[in-house]
Amino acid sequence: MDFEPSPNGDNSSSGPSVSVVVPAYNEATHLYRSLETLYDHLLDAPFDWELIVVDDGSSDDTGEEARRFAKG
Repeated sequence: MDFEPSPNGDNSSSGPSVSVVVPAYNEATHLYRSLETLYDHLLDAPFDWELIVVDDGSSDDTGEEARRFAKG
């Protein structure tokens, strides 16, 4: 799940300068809040960034929570 890079920074045409990868396995109860906190901190970053959530086979709703966050 990719989230849009921040509009901050001056090299957005060349892609993000920082990729934040969040591994998540059976984290449905905590993921949305964690992503909110991380996103809020990244908004103030003076560089371009992307936020990537990796879910490899969770048996709960981790993937759905990541999609829900991505939709805003």
